[in-house]
Amino acid sequence: MLAQQTRRTEAVAAVTTPSDVLGFVELVRGTYHDVTVDLDAPGTETGEWWIDVSADGFRTTLLWTMDHGFGVFTSEPGYGDRPDECYRNHERLFRRFSQLVESHTRDTGIHPLHLRDVRALVGTQQAVVADRMRVNQAAVSKLESRRDMKLSTVTSYVEALGGRVELRAVFDDFAVNMALPEEAESA
Repeated sequence: MLAQQTRRTEAVAAVTTPSDVLGFVELVRGTYHDVTVDLDAPGTETGEWWIDVSADGFRTTLLWTMDHGFGVFTSEPGYGDRPDECYRNHERLFRRFSQLVESHTRDTGIHPLHLRDVRALVGTQQAVVADRMRVNQAAVSKLESRRDMKLSTVTSYVEALGGRVELRAVFDDFAVNMALPEEAESA
């Protein structure tokens, strides 16, 4: 028997469930056999939705806000912490959620994204990335498995996927965004 359940707090009655939240729940329910979804609705339309999801033995907490979309905690959250990853739509979030379930099934861990994982989320083949970077596909394959690389190489790869790289330094008592070297020179 499928264990499909959605529980909602009393606040849900006063707030309409966003279509992206409903879309994600439908995708999860349609894909995984052993799934439980608990929605914790905000008191207002613009508040934070907390979504606890359990599928095939994997559990995680997601956050959805109107302004930022979905947030995924890939590290142990503490009070006041913000999500480690953000996704604007439920389809992309579902791809990432599926990666996390698969990773958990393989080795019971949640891991940060590697370059090939980002490429899979974007839905781009190595050959396309290679063409955009003006290298051959073997070079992209080798790049995706390297442990150490230049920041400019990562930047070029991410730009080939249609994104941009932002640099952030995190310390015990503060965190700051930093300018990439070429941004610092032109500023």
